Parts: sequence; structure tokens; C-alpha cells
Amino acid sequence: MKEYLKKISQSSSMTLYLRLLETVNKDKRYLSPEITAQQMTQELECTPGQLSAAVQTGGEENFSSFINGLRVKEACRRLSLPRYYEQKMEQIAEGCGFKSRQVFYRSFEKVMGITPAQWREQFGEKRVPKPKR
Repeated sequence: MKEYLKKISQSSSMTLYLRLLETVNKDKRYLSPEITAQQMTQELECTPGQLSAAVQTGGEENFSSFINGLRVKEACRRLSLPRYYEQKMEQIAEGCGFKSRQVFYRSFEKVMGITPAQWREQFGEKRVPKPKR
């Protein structure tokens, strides 16, 4: 067991995790490519170890995977909506806070088990043909 997990109770860790979720979901702050664990420790007034324990309580490996998971969920939402069909994957990735296409694809496949293109094909609303003039 990691040392920082021994220094915080399960209850305190879950409470901190819920506060973290509320904080990053407010105004969809996870979409900012600049969000950091250090910012969150300052804002939540906790130690890096406490933040790590909270993130692990929520089921993620680390802060980056936690944030990327939220970004992937937003990407799924966007890939499912017709108004985003004209956007390239790089635009979707950037709009969801990913700094690179590679991290987007790697994170997406890790969370969803398929590529973003496969998601769009399988779960996106059917494209409505444009009327002919």
C-alpha cells in the first residue's frame, strides 16, 4: 500500500474526492489544458499525497488519468452530436483540453476501449443529409 494512502482515512479521502469532482466540474475546468494537480492541492487546501489518495479512491491511477477520463467523456458527448461532425479529431481533442493528438487517442482507447473514430461511427447520431438546392 502506498504510504500516502495510510495517512488519510477512507472517509476523508472520499470527501476530498467529491470536493475535487465538484471543483473541476464547475465551469468544466477539466477542459483547460493548463489544469494541474498543484493548482488543485492549493485550491482544495490539501497535500499532494491527500490529493493522490482521493484520486485513487475515485478509481483512477493518478491526477492526469482522472482529468483525462473527464475529458474523454466530454469527447464522447461531442463525437455523438451532429454539430461536431464537421470537426476533425484534432479539433475535438483540443476542445476537450488535450494538448496532443497522441494523448487524446491513448486516453480515449484506455477509457472507452475503442478509438474516437470508432466511437463516432458506432454511437454518433446519424448524419442528416443536407438539402439539395
